[in-house]
Amino acid sequence: MRYAESLSQTHLGVRIPKSTLRYWEARHGDVVGEVLKALLRLLSLMDYDYSVVDSTRFTDWLKGPHELFIDVRVFDAWALVRGLLYCKPSSGCLRRISRPS
Repeated sequence: MRYAESLSQTHLGVRIPKSTLRYWEARHGDVVGEVLKALLRLLSLMDYDYSVVDSTRFTDWLKGPHELFIDVRVFDAWALVRGLLYCKPSSGCLRRISRPS
């Protein structure tokens, strides 16, 4: 939350307190999520240079495996994260990813 607070100052020019950010996350997270999805749909219509899909495997303190997948579109001077998936390989999420949609 502290990092998000500093980002608000950097990008918006206004400091949004951690308590306010936490309130919006807890009370209105679903609304914020829908707005972000709508914005991502609009941004995904833009022309881009190329896409990158990557994954990282890591373990937790109990040596349980985890994997993080990311899908990024790279534009001239910036990148847009289109998708992010966190999963445990034992949960079957890898089978869901590999299925064609």
